[in-house]
Amino acid sequence: MGMWNEKCLDDYFDLMRERPHAFMQSPILSIVTDRQRMVTFMEKTQKQLGVVYKSPFHLMVVDLVANANGVEDFAYERLLPTVEKGAVVCLVEYDNKIVLERVFRHAIRKEQLELPRGFGEPNISGPDNVIKECREELSATIDKNSIKFLGSVVADSGCLAGSADVYFCKAQNVVEKFGYEGIGSLEFISYETINHFIANGGISDGFTLAALKLFDAYKEGCK
Repeated sequence: MGMWNEKCLDDYFDLMRERPHAFMQSPILSIVTDRQRMVTFMEKTQKQLGVVYKSPFHLMVVDLVANANGVEDFAYERLLPTVEKGAVVCLVEYDNKIVLERVFRHAIRKEQLELPRGFGEPNISGPDNVIKECREELSATIDKNSIKFLGSVVADSGCLAGSADVYFCKAQNVVEKFGYEGIGSLEFISYETINHFIANGGISDGFTLAALKLFDAYKEGCK
């Protein structure tokens, strides 16, 4: 027995059986699925492979990858969503303005101005998750008939395996919830000024920028 955790490998092969599409092979970067080859790599490098961390939101997976150019096998990490589907970004309209949250994000240790969003949860549809997230983050009542699917976003394909579905919706009321999940304040920005706001660096969150572009495309398609 080496200095690695065998359960990480057990969980890895379980995940492979549960989500075979997450282990699709490519001639450019192929995933090594031979357990003994993985063990040999761990013995040689002292690097842990497999599912190395689990939370209610993410699985951190370290694959052994073979490169087409003949480079030696190497470890390549990625984050998979714990709940595979159902993550949402909510473009909320209230009083003819876009509702944005000023949120302190731990990963970058600073505030971001962004649209409300949330992870997927078991047995909750996208529209129902929109209603749930807006209720939790904005104390908002959402007009269910206003909910429209705009498209999907892959925020960072370099390390994140999941995607989020973007929805437009209209809120009948909004309440600032200071401190909830890092929320500091709300901002209400008109459609007429949102692009100027972006151009001046007011928004850098990738989910939010992509959602706003999808909304622009949706409006253009409705003309």
